[in-house]
Amino acid sequence: MPYQDLTTGEVDSLTAIAKTESVDEAYVRRILRCGLMAPDLVGQLIDGSASPKLTLANVRNRLPAEWAEQRAIYTKATR
Repeated sequence: MPYQDLTTGEVDSLTAIAKTESVDEAYVRRILRCGLMAPDLVGQLIDGSASPKLTLANVRNRLPAEWAEQRAIYTKATR
């Protein structure tokens, strides 16, 4: 598994993962960023209850490291 290989030191860079997986390094960066998503937002994607704002295109452009900030951006507004 590419991420596991990176965390265990079996590979030393995202470039190495990209080469091993035969993909572009930018793609590896985008996918790894998705691994930082708040668990409840991932659950919403899985069960279909996610806000329309929570799309791959939006996440690729902006996914803050802080889960609270992610929720503020991508959670449905309740009234």
